[in-house]
Amino acid sequence: MSGSLFNTCEFVPAPVPAAEPERLAATRALRLLDTPPEARFDQLIHLASRIFDAPIAYVALVDDNRQWFKAKIGLHVDQTSRRASFCGHAIAGTGALVVNDTLEDPRFAANPMVLGYPFLRFYAGHPIAAAGRNVGTLCIADQTPRTFSSRDIETLAALASIVERELSLSQKIDTQLSQLELNQELLVAQSDLARLCGQLQAEKQRADALLLNILPETVATELKDKGSVRAIQYEAACVLFADFSGFTCVAGLCSPSELVRELNICYSRFDQIAARHSVEKLKTVGDCYLCVSGILGQTENAALNLLRAAFEIRDFVAVRQAQQLALGRKYWDVRIGLHTGPLVAGVVGLRKLAFDVWGDTVNVGSRLQSAAEPGRINASQAFLDSLGGWDGRIEPRGLIEVKGKGPMEMFWLEP
Repeated sequence: MSGSLFNTCEFVPAPVPAAEPERLAATRALRLLDTPPEARFDQLIHLASRIFDAPIAYVALVDDNRQWFKAKIGLHVDQTSRRASFCGHAIAGTGALVVNDTLEDPRFAANPMVLGYPFLRFYAGHPIAAAGRNVGTLCIADQTPRTFSSRDIETLAALASIVERELSLSQKIDTQLSQLELNQELLVAQSDLARLCGQLQAEKQRADALLLNILPETVATELKDKGSVRAIQYEAACVLFADFSGFTCVAGLCSPSELVRELNICYSRFDQIAARHSVEKLKTVGDCYLCVSGILGQTENAALNLLRAAFEIRDFVAVRQAQQLALGRKYWDVRIGLHTGPLVAGVVGLRKLAFDVWGDTVNVGSRLQSAAEPGRINASQAFLDSLGGWDGRIEPRGLIEVKGKGPMEMFWLEP
């Protein structure tokens, strides 16, 4: 089924961007309107749908009076009215357009796509540009309201940049083919093709790098090759939980942008530290950071690598705290818990993929972090046993009551 689905009703129609003739020219120059599906775009929207757990995802090109779907999931039409489109609003901006609840937004509450098929209640779309003009969008949507974090916006922008690179490659390929038709010198044609192949390889590497920001390399490779990831049992994995002490107090004194900026500074450095010590960062949950060593083939010196990462994380926060206190600002400290034991690692679900770990070892690691003091590293006997011949300072704490586990031996660790 193709063509417009909707009847005109009272709503805020999509605006016409400045320099609309140039924008339309850039859109049509892509030579993608009304073309068959292509795997490169279909794969990207499947990835977007899975990352965000979104039932609807699509790449839309905005023509003069319609939005046409180059790739789509969750829609059974090829195009819709531009006037009623959300993407018509998105291309008028420079960043992502996010509508958490369409019924709460006066621009869209009476939109035909809200009141009728596909009954949109959530929309997030990021413009995609070609020749310096917004020609369309990469979008996800849902039929129920939802929230969309700043990290989600960054991920959507990263995926949109991959779409833009694909559009750029299409233009480069078209240009190259035209040159080859006009150019009779074989050596020049071969040189141009070699350069284009290099560009294609570079773009593929950039796309792969973006995927590796979401999943570990071995997991991403297995997912691309087999379409799924097998779960693995590890008998002696080491977990690190780091939690910011005093976070709530500091958060209450910061603006949202300041808080997110400071968390990004900390977590970005934590990620660098983890990578340097062959430790796998798994996730952040609020102000808690979880990473693991001894999995995905990185088993040599797993406990020692994790301990070194813990000291660096602790010391970085201490330096950052001193800098902020010198400026008269309150700042958080960090508590760290270390534990070793069996766990299961894998990827579950069909959409919004996340590599994660499960098992009692993870729960105990969290309890060790909770039992730590600000600026200190709290370890279990199991973690000490896995360290082997480490010659740092160990300060026994005795038996500490652990929720759901009873008394447990704990130790302070220092270099």
